[in-house]
Amino acid sequence: MRNQLRSPEEMNSLAEWVLACVVLHNMLAKIGDKWDEMFRDDHPPQENQLLDVQIESTNNNIRDKIMHLNNS
Repeated sequence: MRNQLRSPEEMNSLAEWVLACVVLHNMLAKIGDKWDEMFRDDHPPQENQLLDVQIESTNNNIRDKIMHLNNS
């Protein structure tokens, strides 16, 4: 992989791609088989907002860690 990272822009692109994969993995691991239950019409939208806040928090924490490694 090091041979494919020829510039800082490519490193940033890779970091964003890895971050997206990590967030998606964590989101799917957390909700498991509850996907259908979470997004049925009988659930008020407020219940899903908590998940959005948790995902955003996780996203920010992971991004900070990756950027710290990238800047080291």
